[in-house]
Amino acid sequence: MRRATSAGAFTAIVQKGHEAAGAVFVKAALPDRTVRVFGPAPGPGTDDDGHPRWMCVTGATPVAEMDADTYLARYAKSDPDLWIVEIESGDGEACLDGVVIDETPAQTDPLITQIFGP
Repeated sequence: MRRATSAGAFTAIVQKGHEAAGAVFVKAALPDRTVRVFGPAPGPGTDDDGHPRWMCVTGATPVAEMDADTYLARYAKSDPDLWIVEIESGDGEACLDGVVIDETPAQTDPLITQIFGP
């Protein structure tokens, strides 16, 4: 959040999870009123340098905010410790601390396919 705020983006904690547990998701609101959602990448939580690993769980194409909210609400049912941070930014990715891996989200989470399609 500090990185995004210092870059001039608006940030807010939408859902506060457990202090020491729970996945962190970043919902990046784009200027065209669509969003991208970044969540933990599969595999190790950090890269070799200790930076967090992220994946755009909504895929390469931004989605409607309502669809992203549906995904996050369903995910929260299985992880009540979930944190959701919202950022209003140009692309959202630039505000993330860490590395964004390029992987097809549907390969790692069947819930993504149910909501956003293949």
